[in-house]
Amino acid sequence: MTENVSNLEVEKNVSGVSSPKSQVSSQKSYISSPGSSTARALGSSLPMSLRYSINICDSVRGRSVAFARQRLEDAISMRRPIKFTTSLNGLGHKPGSMGPGRYAVKCCSNILSVINSAVSNAEQKGLNVKRLVIKSMVPSKGPTIMRNGRHGGQAKKTHLLVVVGESAGDVK
Repeated sequence: MTENVSNLEVEKNVSGVSSPKSQVSSQKSYISSPGSSTARALGSSLPMSLRYSINICDSVRGRSVAFARQRLEDAISMRRPIKFTTSLNGLGHKPGSMGPGRYAVKCCSNILSVINSAVSNAEQKGLNVKRLVIKSMVPSKGPTIMRNGRHGGQAKKTHLLVVVGESAGDVK
């Protein structure tokens, strides 16, 4: 039996293996052009845990900037915890019907400062600040440094990329 592959484009990977073009993943580029409706901010080597930042970013990604600011400020003032879904390790439930969560004060304050920086960049570009939505939040592992000599631990560092953009309709 012969297979008809005329309508399937084939592209070679870096390793030389052929794969269908539809399955080749492409990485998004967040380089903003002067006329684009997005703005970004990068927090480099922030002193916070990568595991905490992943859970916090998941809770505010895709929401309006006003909602994200309020949620983070509530966690900083310990009024409302952030729900954790990964890396629980026996984490206890918080009051209410929330489930496992934490008041990650240090991590929330670092993320809030990067979001505020992205909003000020958007304002500088002339975007409508009231209609901003968090398009992307990408925490990634930063450098690890030893502290307190050979008997101490490693300092946790995390990079954070925040991309905000104007929404077309109503936002949450």
